[in-house]
Amino acid sequence: MTTTPAPQPFRRRSHDRILGGVCGAVADRTGIDVGIVRLIAVLLSVFGGVAIPAYLAAWLLLPEDGEDRSPAERMLSR
Repeated sequence: MTTTPAPQPFRRRSHDRILGGVCGAVADRTGIDVGIVRLIAVLLSVFGGVAIPAYLAAWLLLPEDGEDRSPAERMLSR
């Protein structure tokens, strides 16, 4: 019997990122190459604009590597 490893926490990358590390987080979580995730994000931004609000929401809601709270949680706790 094989067991599947537990999924890693969904966290934005603090390294190897272009903007906020969201595409890296999606790549880490899904196992897809980060270049492909970035290409998909660009295509979804150009053709429909879906990726822009999704990226901004993920940037606010996902904590960065090594952080315990997201930027939205830090803004709301002031």
